Amino acid sequence: MDFKQFNSKVNIILFWVLILRSISAVEFTENCEIVYLPLLHLSLRDKTLETFVYETNIQPDKIFCLIRCLKQRKCKSVNYNTDTSACQLNSEDHNTQSASLTASTDSTQYYGIADIDENLLGRCAGHTCADDLVCEPHPYGLSTPYQCVVSVVCVPTDGCTNCMQSKFTMTTFDYQPVGCFSAVGNQNPLPTLLLSLRSTIDWYNLQLTIDECANLAHNTRYKYFGIEFWGECWVSTLFNQSRFSLILGQNCETKCPLGVADEHIMFVYEIV
Repeated sequence: MDFKQFNSKVNIILFWVLILRSISAVEFTENCEIVYLPLLHLSLRDKTLETFVYETNIQPDKIFCLIRCLKQRKCKSVNYNTDTSACQLNSEDHNTQSASLTASTDSTQYYGIADIDENLLGRCAGHTCADDLVCEPHPYGLSTPYQCVVSVVCVPTDGCTNCMQSKFTMTTFDYQPVGCFSAVGNQNPLPTLLLSLRSTIDWYNLQLTIDECANLAHNTRYKYFGIEFWGECWVSTLFNQSRFSLILGQNCETKCPLGVADEHIMFVYEIV
């Protein structure tokens, strides 16, 4: 591992530590305004809330599981398994159903959301979506900050694309997902690193990173672009899909969540 990879890995680890450890507050900057967020209490990590699970999905980290919960008014707490990445949303919490809170028999951890500041949701903060709907943020620049959509849990099977929109529309062009591919060593699906966007990642709306990379690729006349390591924007004029290993199945949800990709993985898009 070279210095750049090591430094990037340290930075992302520090990010999660600051979010999840019991420090008093963290500063979150949005539109030049600083707000102070109470951090997550971890006093119930060895517990599980039984009986009240209404949705199970796969999330790459507990923070994504908590964000999924905050986007739904029906959700009051979560159970998250750190081994399987299973995220369970509960319609009750330990305050209303203390008798259902039991000792965890595996790596599942319980988290309530009552003390989490909704500023974590960005444009969905304070949303008024109905209990059975999910808040999804609109990109910055649109007059309406969010939309309320039906909650759907889709299991990725076909190259991590069957659960995504088939086409994304920008101002002057469209782009479509190609798939999630292994990107180890010199076997990088797209050879040119156009720009690292890691310092500007909005972890609560990763679509902004994808759209920014799409615009950069279009403006520099590249047909293909891809996101590696959450915020690295890679590009190429050509892409031979058959030469690279496609990520399939539930690995999509941990290696290529939300249309971006983890380290040594790349989610590739085509401008059409």
